[in-house]
Parts: sequence; structure tokens; C-alpha cells
Amino acid sequence: MKYLLIGRTASGKDALRRLLEEQYGWTFVKSTTTRPKRSENEDTHLFITKAQAARVPESEKAAKTVIGEFEYFATKSQVEAADAYIIDPKGFEELTANMPNESFRPVYLKPISQERQRAMAVRRASDSVKENLVFDKRTSAEEVQFSRFESAIEKCLKDGTGLTPNSTKPLVFENTYEKIPLMCLAKMLDDEKKAIEISDRELQNNRKQNPQQKGKEREDVNMGITKENKQRKERAKSR
Repeated sequence: MKYLLIGRTASGKDALRRLLEEQYGWTFVKSTTTRPKRSENEDTHLFITKAQAARVPESEKAAKTVIGEFEYFATKSQVEAADAYIIDPKGFEELTANMPNESFRPVYLKPISQERQRAMAVRRASDSVKENLVFDKRTSAEEVQFSRFESAIEKCLKDGTGLTPNSTKPLVFENTYEKIPLMCLAKMLDDEKKAIEISDRELQNNRKQNPQQKGKEREDVNMGITKENKQRKERAKSR
């Protein structure tokens, strides 16, 4: 199970990533981007030029998205080696389609207000005037895809299904930008991840002891993905 942190710009994704990395030892995909650094010491991505990005074969990219004039992407081997990945809705759709044998847990961070969202974006920048302009540009560029994604999330929560065949029902967290709620979310995710890993190990041990069950689907693992997909198919037939 790979965890996917999804949210609009300055929604708290990097803050949650730091908590999971520093307190629980999670590893994240460090995606590559052609956008410039927001501050001199920013290390949330691998920053390259557009010319360098053009030399990476498209077949090696598990997920790719373009926001404004900048490209973001990660390779399949990067995703397989990590616990989690910060990604946007278009990247999520591409990633889950390109890696159908992997299961994913989408975690959507929703800012409590655009005012707080803007304040966080500007606070982390070395040039607040420039960052205000960048914030407006980024929010405008991502508005369509995130509005559609939020509508899809609402439907999934209502139906109790996943966003894609190989993803679980999304977890939505309304970010107030206070430390304690975010810390609680990080602990909950780590507890959940550990429970899944225990189930995985038990299933593998059972398969070693009972070779006949090797082909059985992991119905009791990965947050009920198989069950959710069956329910989706049944509802589609009834329509």
C-alpha cells in the first residue's frame, strides 16, 4: 500500500510529510520538477531544467503533471521504493493507471480557508510580494483539476468506494494549520500503515504454509479495496 498526499498549493502536504519522515521514518518519493525553488534551501523536489526533463523517456515516468509552465514527474521505481508520494489529481489518475498491481491510499488535505492557505504560502517564501503573485498564478492554474477531484471525492465518500479500482476510499483532512491535529493525523496514518504491514506478513506466511491459497486475492488487506470494487460493479449493473 502506497500513501498519496494530495492537496492544493500550500494545503499542508509538506508539513505532513516532514512529520511522517522525522517521527515515523517514512520515505517519500522526491519527484522531479522544472519549477524554480521557492526558497534557497527548499529540498522537497529534485529541481532540474526543462532541457534535462526532456531527456527522460516518457515510458519511465509513473506519473507526470504540468502546472502552469512547470512539469512534475516520478518514475515507477521511485514509487515502488517509497512509502508515500505527494501528488496532484492528474498525477493520481495517471499513477494508479500506470501501476495497476499496486494499491494506493489517497489522503486529501483541504485548507480551512483560502486566507490561511495564502498566509502559509507567503510565510514560507523569501520574497513575500513575489510569492503572492505566484500563489495567485498557481491557484488559478490548478482550480479546474482540484474542483473536479473534490467532486469525485464527495461521490466516493457518499458511495463508500475508491476513486480508482486500485485505490481505497479517500481520507479527507481539513487543515486548520494547527500542529496538534496534523500530528494526530500523522500518527493515525502510521498506525494504519503498520497494521497493513502486519496483515501483509501474516498473509505471506499463510501462503507459504498453504500453497493452494497463493492465488487468493487480498480481500482482508489494503483497506477493503476488493470489496469496494465489487460494490462499485454491482451498483453499475443495477443502473
